[in-house]
Amino acid sequence: MDGKPQAGALRRGRYSESGRSHLVTSVTLGRRPVFCDLAAARVLVRALRREQEQKRASTLAYVVMPDHFHWLLTLGEKRSLSVVVRAVKAVTAHELGARSGRPVSTIMHCRERKTWLRRRGMW
Repeated sequence: MDGKPQAGALRRGRYSESGRSHLVTSVTLGRRPVFCDLAAARVLVRALRREQEQKRASTLAYVVMPDHFHWLLTLGEKRSLSVVVRAVKAVTAHELGARSGRPVSTIMHCRERKTWLRRRGMW
């Protein structure tokens, strides 16, 4: 390898399809251990459950680690994987921002085409 990120090559030819299962892994900005705090991890879990309750995705399994999460899901009808994942991240970031009293930035941070709603000092 030439030392450059190769994640884009892994996604070439991929697409999201309703009714299909997908494995999502996403990391916090700078791999900060945001989810070491149980309350913060619960915010993320509630966001995952919300997607299921609203029938946008069916959760098969998830793992929350200090600086990332893995989510095995099946997409709901007429749902895009990027829209579902973006909703989980946005809800989580906004809730954590409200809890900490810090304002949520409107800047979207893209890293290896994974988008996290960036909060000052946390994401």
